[in-house]
Amino acid sequence: MLTAGQSGDAPRITTTIPQAADRVRNRLTKAHRDGRPPAFDRDAYRGRNMVERCINIRLTTEQPDTH
Repeated sequence: MLTAGQSGDAPRITTTIPQAADRVRNRLTKAHRDGRPPAFDRDAYRGRNMVERCINIRLTTEQPDTH
């Protein structure tokens, strides 16, 4: 038995906000398939992150040559 506030006591209301036509058109011209970015690649992200962190450490620990 369901009581007030539990699922099932009211119809599910769904709303959809339409996307602006110019945004859809611009997105389709930028990328593959439906214009969305490709799936997240964990290994590629880890590699890029490691390189970026190493560069940032080097830049923050070394004093730039200003002569």
